[in-house]
Amino acid sequence: MSPKNRCAYIGQWVAVKIRWDLRVDSTEKAALVRYADSCPNVTLTVTRAQKKHPPRAPPGLAIAKPRQ
Repeated sequence: MSPKNRCAYIGQWVAVKIRWDLRVDSTEKAALVRYADSCPNVTLTVTRAQKKHPPRAPPGLAIAKPRQ
């Protein structure tokens, strides 16, 4: 990735993780920190995605649980 676009890409990557409440493992975090170290400090404005409730079955319809 070109250094010119790297900082914007890292910022977008982090914003997506925050928006969708996604986890970051230690390897990914280390890479993000390593790449971001060369970037200027910026403030990210993120709108978190709304968590939706699982779909409900229509009245009178039963949903079978998976067999174990």
